[in-house]
Amino acid sequence: MDRLDEVQAAAFESEYAVAVLGNRETGQFLLVELDKDGLTEAENLKARLGGLYFCGVRAYRHGECFAACEPDRDCVTVMAAAARAFAERVVDRRKAKDNGLAWLERLWSLPDDRPEAPRD
Repeated sequence: MDRLDEVQAAAFESEYAVAVLGNRETGQFLLVELDKDGLTEAENLKARLGGLYFCGVRAYRHGECFAACEPDRDCVTVMAAAARAFAERVVDRRKAKDNGLAWLERLWSLPDDRPEAPRD
């Protein structure tokens, strides 16, 4: 699998993926969600003013976080710095998607149509 295929697979075959833009000199990075239509105006401004460049893709698939990184030592450093922020986003998305309390409330509100059991 060549480099482009690995990055594309990370971006398109995952439940959630972000592009990581970063600046090695400042350590600043920006996570850009790939399921949206491009950068927001604020993200675009931050990227331009911060001198941010593409470092790789961080993704979540089948319960695992992984990264497809540009083969550059500086990109690896930025990707490592972005790992925690990405993991926190994954946790927030999973919590929003999997609200066990709401499911239990719906379960308990279902009517019980079972006939009463015969008593001995």
